[in-house]
Amino acid sequence: HENPELVWSDESREKLCATVQKMMTFHYKDQLKNIDVDWRLPSDFNVRYSDMAGELVVGGVFIKHFIRQPSWSVRKPREFMSALFETVMEHKSGGETAETVAAALVALLTSQPILAEQVPSLGHLPKLIQFMANNPAGCGRLSLQILVSITSNDSCVKCLANTTDSVKHIMTAMKRGHEAVAVGAEVCHKAFTKNVPSLVAQALQVDLVGYLLSLLEDDFHTPASAKAQVVIALKAMQMDVMSGDKVQAKLANSAVWASYKDQKHDLFLEDTKTAGYLTGPVGAAGYLTAGPANIVPDTPPPLNSSVNEGRRKRIDL
Repeated sequence: HENPELVWSDESREKLCATVQKMMTFHYKDQLKNIDVDWRLPSDFNVRYSDMAGELVVGGVFIKHFIRQPSWSVRKPREFMSALFETVMEHKSGGETAETVAAALVALLTSQPILAEQVPSLGHLPKLIQFMANNPAGCGRLSLQILVSITSNDSCVKCLANTTDSVKHIMTAMKRGHEAVAVGAEVCHKAFTKNVPSLVAQALQVDLVGYLLSLLEDDFHTPASAKAQVVIALKAMQMDVMSGDKVQAKLANSAVWASYKDQKHDLFLEDTKTAGYLTGPVGAAGYLTAGPANIVPDTPPPLNSSVNEGRRKRIDL
């Protein structure tokens, strides 16, 4: 029997039974010497199961099993989430364990988005930003992946805006590696469409607008889907009630933005074989378009002449 909170086999059962039998024998011998002796479970009691050797366990949950079953309802989701945050940030050099635990955290927050509401009050977000800033590039990418899973939540975005230099560190993490660009673009898209003025103010302080425009110019390293996210983020920033005019001024001086500014918000990613592109007429300047798709006619093809002739003869008869 296996699930994210229990791995139980015949070997596990036999090992536990043998351990209990041994403890019972010791206690019986103690009772022979003193009938009033008390029995208590030793504080360091631990059964080592060989079939669980090497299993990564965080907060009482088997991580690899949870990643395979992310919809599993753990008994203590809040405590499990906190343990995952803390474990990720303990691995300051990144590595496989950090990757695996971060994947479990993203799976948890994706399957149970209501948990994101508790992230600000638990103080995890400022710590995650510092973890992103003070550690290698891989840690920045992991942090961005976690941010993607919580920036759909209003409270998390407001907390992000109130965290010193959060936008600066997000931009720095994006610059550290091409793999982080697409993830960071999604963070920007989700965060700035929440319309939090203090977050836009941070973006202007570190010239995030200029950096995002440079991503639109880079056809080699910036995926089409990331450019689509950037377009939406910039459009949201220029609508900000406090600093929107400053964002608009920067965009007005950009030649590349002139090619994108007329795109609509609903022209984002389509659920078609051209997914990953902004829609638009083929070859239109500034549109991330795929080649023309093959058009399948709505009406059936005409029957050939010999079939038609045969049908007419049958009707005449």
